[in-house]
Amino acid sequence: MKDSVSSFDISPGMAPTDAERIAVQKTVAAFMAALRNYAVFPPEHPSTLNMISSIHQGLTRHLEQYETLPLRIEKEMILYGDERVFDGADSDENPVLILYRDGIRHLEISKGIDLAELLTFFKIFSHYRVLTEESEDDLVTALWRADLQHIHYQAADELWDEEPVLDFSVLQAVDPEQQEEDEPEDQTEETESDFIRPNDNQNADFTISSVTADHELWRISPDEKKHLDKMIRDCVAKDHSEEIVRLMLLILHIENDPQIFVAILSFLKEEFQLALAKKDFRVANILLQELTSARDKTDPSCLWAVEALELYFAGIAEPLVLHPLQTVWDELTGYGPDEMKNFTTLLQKLPARAGATLAPMLDHIKSENVRVLLIEIIATYALRDHQTFAELISRPEEDLILRLLHLVKTMTDRQEARSLLHIAAQHPSKKVRTEIDRIINQPTATDHAPSALQQKASQENTKGTRKP
Repeated sequence: MKDSVSSFDISPGMAPTDAERIAVQKTVAAFMAALRNYAVFPPEHPSTLNMISSIHQGLTRHLEQYETLPLRIEKEMILYGDERVFDGADSDENPVLILYRDGIRHLEISKGIDLAELLTFFKIFSHYRVLTEESEDDLVTALWRADLQHIHYQAADELWDEEPVLDFSVLQAVDPEQQEEDEPEDQTEETESDFIRPNDNQNADFTISSVTADHELWRISPDEKKHLDKMIRDCVAKDHSEEIVRLMLLILHIENDPQIFVAILSFLKEEFQLALAKKDFRVANILLQELTSARDKTDPSCLWAVEALELYFAGIAEPLVLHPLQTVWDELTGYGPDEMKNFTTLLQKLPARAGATLAPMLDHIKSENVRVLLIEIIATYALRDHQTFAELISRPEEDLILRLLHLVKTMTDRQEARSLLHIAAQHPSKKVRTEIDRIINQPTATDHAPSALQQKASQENTKGTRKP
């Protein structure tokens, strides 16, 4: 086997601890995801640099504890000792399959690797992930030339041992059946004179008959050409946004450096805005769902992470981020069931502060049904946050205020209700003010319920009354 200098400490039969196995799984998953998506943006793009920096930070933390990361490369998986730590699909985009294709059977990263060395490995892998006829080297040769000090490998010389044997019988110039008919029946063995040796002084003309080719065999039908054209268009138009988002989310979950954590959140905020601009509400939902889960699972004592996530959610509710939704409302009536579900789910997952951003869009909505939908969504935001409720109930839209007043009427906290009614009383609409008066004068269940003092007095009286 070709190899660079390496120890490969974890060999088959050695079982890592549970903590070590989990740490390896997380590190390898992030590393392979980064390898797969490295070429999506140019090497100097901020997203690429942030990704490589995050991977380097994760590797450094792992190697500080375990010294080395020795991996066995199988065709569709990676093993750490005998433990399977990564699975990859049988796809050209699977980094494991690419490493295996070029003969790499072991890969080890050792303590001390710097950012420049890691970046060199990623550039080499990206350059040779697709081999062409013009390629002078392959991945193994390029790694050998680079002589990386902390990334070692072992590569197999036999790269074709598992390839199918090619059948050259199709090149036979003579039909076998015809050949049997032409051969004498009494010919049972060949003598030495039947063979022409290199030094024989005899003139022999060798000719190879060309294979009779049926040109119809190679002709592409219109349906096949249409299918190939579609495959090419799909490949060119393929959007890697979801892959990048999932990669960054994966890194975010294991990131412990505050600066990198904030940088990833900033990138994800831009991706969220881009998803809205492209009307890719499915990706936007993935972002909201994963980051909401991350916020819920964050240890409250980790103040820097809690603050960073709160700033993220406050940021995506800003007008600059949600502005692309301005053009969506008039298109909703033409949405299919799946598109409508993705869009309404997105609205429901937005932070409560989004209500103050979306409310001004009511004036630009032509469809009455769409307007009612947005008002209902905004009403849910108001219920989730008192400050948002107070801001919304001071807006000029009459139908929105009437819907919010209906919520005020059901409030059990009468002090909060009176505060909101006081704000709404400044509205110029007579209909709004009439509704406020009706709410104020309408008796509620709490109006008839005894007060705390009355309940206490009743209890005291009960104590002094003797039962019959």
